[in-house]
Amino acid sequence: MDRNHHPLTHRPNRLSAHKQGQMEIMGLAIIVVLIMLGVLFAIRFVLLAPEEDVAGEFKESELVAKAVPVMLQTHTDCHGATMAALLEDCATTASFRCPSGSSCVHAKRLFAQYFKDTFDAWNREYEFKVSGNRRVEDLALSRGACNAAASRASEYAQTPVPTAAGIITVSFRLCR
Repeated sequence: MDRNHHPLTHRPNRLSAHKQGQMEIMGLAIIVVLIMLGVLFAIRFVLLAPEEDVAGEFKESELVAKAVPVMLQTHTDCHGATMAALLEDCATTASFRCPSGSSCVHAKRLFAQYFKDTFDAWNREYEFKVSGNRRVEDLALSRGACNAAASRASEYAQTPVPTAAGIITVSFRLCR
């Protein structure tokens, strides 16, 4: 009897072909599972990632950039002078007599009121400084721990103010 045609000898070839088919199906199943896991991770990390508030960050950046120039152009109840004029007088002669006293005292009161009505009311931390002259450095205001160390989580702007005593710098930092 021929060994290749014997039913018992031929059977292992059929079994091995059957097992080979099962292995191919298992391989395809593993590939499908891996693709599904990849899609799941893509959905999780790409589609469901928190949206960056680009518009909000832009608005906040614009707010900080425009807050000081607007404050400085605001007319006050001290001889109709602007806040910039009060700062200049404070840095030089402090000759203005305002409802609150000198131009320095009046400017500090007005800045404090402005920040109380806006950023304090919005529960925001900030740092406001005036530098370049010893007389104006007392005008600094702040709320919370907002300072240069918190610079990554803040918006910052500076505005120079020319005076007869030199340039003073008004800086404002708003923390997130």
